[in-house]
Amino acid sequence: FAAITSYPETVLSFRALAPALLFVSVMCAYRGYLQGMQQMAGTALSQIAEQLGKLVIGLTLAIKLLPKGPEYAAMGALIGVSASELMGLIVVYLFYRRRKGELDRLAKHSASKPRGFGTVSKALLAIAIPITIGASISPLTGMVDSALIGRMLTKLGYSEEVTKTAYSLLRTYVTTLINMPGVLTMALAMSLVPAISAKNAMRDRESVKATARLGLKLALIIGIPCAVGLFVLAQPIIHMLYPKLTEAELALATDLMHTASMGVIFLSMVQAMTGVVQGLGKPQIPVFNLFIGFVLKVITMLILMNIPSVNIQGAAISTVVCYAYAGVADTIYMMRRTKCPVKLYDTFIKPVAASVAMGLTVHYTYAFLSGRGHGTLATLASVIAGIAVYGILVILLKMLDANELSFIPGGSKLRRIMYRNASKR
Repeated sequence: FAAITSYPETVLSFRALAPALLFVSVMCAYRGYLQGMQQMAGTALSQIAEQLGKLVIGLTLAIKLLPKGPEYAAMGALIGVSASELMGLIVVYLFYRRRKGELDRLAKHSASKPRGFGTVSKALLAIAIPITIGASISPLTGMVDSALIGRMLTKLGYSEEVTKTAYSLLRTYVTTLINMPGVLTMALAMSLVPAISAKNAMRDRESVKATARLGLKLALIIGIPCAVGLFVLAQPIIHMLYPKLTEAELALATDLMHTASMGVIFLSMVQAMTGVVQGLGKPQIPVFNLFIGFVLKVITMLILMNIPSVNIQGAAISTVVCYAYAGVADTIYMMRRTKCPVKLYDTFIKPVAASVAMGLTVHYTYAFLSGRGHGTLATLASVIAGIAVYGILVILLKMLDANELSFIPGGSKLRRIMYRNASKR
């Protein structure tokens, strides 16, 4: 695999990532069973363990190994990925063992009729094959980046050292941060699949519409502020996490983050709408849309990276294009299939308005504190201030109605706060 890329040194990264293949395969079997039984806590806990592992182990190793070269920093980050998948597997297995008796009782009292191995296998493969193909597209985008970035930057006259640094900044540092908000929307997507499937099987069309609409709304409520936050605090966050970067490297990473952060919105849509469409029994649709997005990424990358003034930014822009197409296409399909109109004001305008207010709060908080010499403190305080302001605006703007709040954890408390005046009447 390393020979396919422009960097033979990536053999270290492939070796670091190899154990994750085993851990993920086993972990997904347990997660799938628990999700099918509507036991989402196990998956949620394992995802928390997974992301903590990536953040703590991967980030620590990447920083420690960076002085030895970007290829070692990338290896350290991917060792963190393998370790995090093992942590996720352990957590979900322990949850399964603890709840095994309860799960067995639920299975015995299920209203569904037992089916033969052949029938189950056929149904499973019909779902698993397109989902597996879809899941492989995201790693393929990484392979395309590694295969094309080096060649195209070298063609533009950049040295091998510069191309390695640019690739490392994009894939190891920026992409890692961009993917962090996806933890929340991926958990949302996983919860949507069984919820939509159950309501669709009962032919409860109104509940299917409500759940699908809620999925899109939550994806944007999460994705838009995360994108704005990463855009506004791009330089402070990267500098805080990777203090050993040179000024030139920090400037390039910041520019890449500004571009790539917009992809967070569309990635959130892709993940949530994939869960909805899979729940509707059409797992091949998100795969097809993501594949078209992948093709558009390659075309966009080949065009933009040949422009000297764009260069490495072309790779970041192309990824945004990929997810933008897939996210919009999935949403349009969901709307047509469920005949579910999306309310522009509630779904888009409110999160955008709140995110702009949050972004301004973050910007001025950071400017005020950093001007007094508090670098890391200014970054952390700005993040906290942004979360607080956005949370308050979610309540004041009533971004979720009373019925939608009943579907989310802690929703009953939020409903009492957001709609207390209405309940008094």
